[in-house]
Amino acid sequence: MAYFADVVREVRDMVHPGRYLRLWSGVKVGKEYVDSVEEIVQIVYDHLYDKLITLIEKDPAFKNLGNTAN
Repeated sequence: MAYFADVVREVRDMVHPGRYLRLWSGVKVGKEYVDSVEEIVQIVYDHLYDKLITLIEKDPAFKNLGNTAN
């Protein structure tokens, strides 16, 4: 799983121009690579979203978070 996180981190860091030039200059990033990273990000997002919803449903403190009316 750590490998996938590293790939996603590398792609995320491509938005920084200096890092892109140092690491990716001249490298063509193909559609297959971008599609696989997008799939990994979606899987991670879905997993974290499910965990968050479960936490909110089980913990009454989360249900009242942001509810300032007393």
